[in-house]
Amino acid sequence: MSYDNVIALPTSLNFKNLIGQRFGALIVIEFAGRTGKYREPAWRCACACGTSVVVAGHSLKRKLTRSCGNNVHKQLGATSPNHPLRRVYTIWCAMWQRCTDKGAINYERYGARGITVCVEWEDFKTFVSNMGPCPSRSHSLDRINNDGNYEPGNCRWATPREQAANRRPRSPMRRPSIKVFKTCHCGITFTSYPKKQRQYCSRKCQWLYSK
Repeated sequence: MSYDNVIALPTSLNFKNLIGQRFGALIVIEFAGRTGKYREPAWRCACACGTSVVVAGHSLKRKLTRSCGNNVHKQLGATSPNHPLRRVYTIWCAMWQRCTDKGAINYERYGARGITVCVEWEDFKTFVSNMGPCPSRSHSLDRINNDGNYEPGNCRWATPREQAANRRPRSPMRRPSIKVFKTCHCGITFTSYPKKQRQYCSRKCQWLYSK
């Protein structure tokens, strides 16, 4: 699928963006314009079987359309709660959501930073063939280069410890760089930051001289 002719999202207040949301075996990937007599929003969705289909928004919201209509996604079985690929399918959907859905909780750390998903991984089966099954329930999808995209060669299954070791460096805590010298009631000179408003060199002096 090509993103050269992406249709701009409407700017009306009552318009709800569905990009990144999952409906059964479908995950919404882009706005496809308006359709029907009442010009309802239509959405292009990627099915778990690897095909894409355009579905009206009300059909998705009312659960009238849950797949592309093929039987391949049923054979794959990834949407079944007890299927071994169920966790991989959930991770695949979450990957798309945090990169495309502006309403997602962690969109600012992914989609807003320019992190995208490669075109090949619109197909769930291609994603599975590249990444393989998830080794365990403690493993999750990790990008080797935190500034890179979700694509083959930059993703792996990692444990929480491996993920923590591969995090982006956090910005250092900002502390006031200006120190002031104050003289306690006992005569001892001590240093303090302006915002702390310390008047005593120790808690003992504070207890003695604050009465």
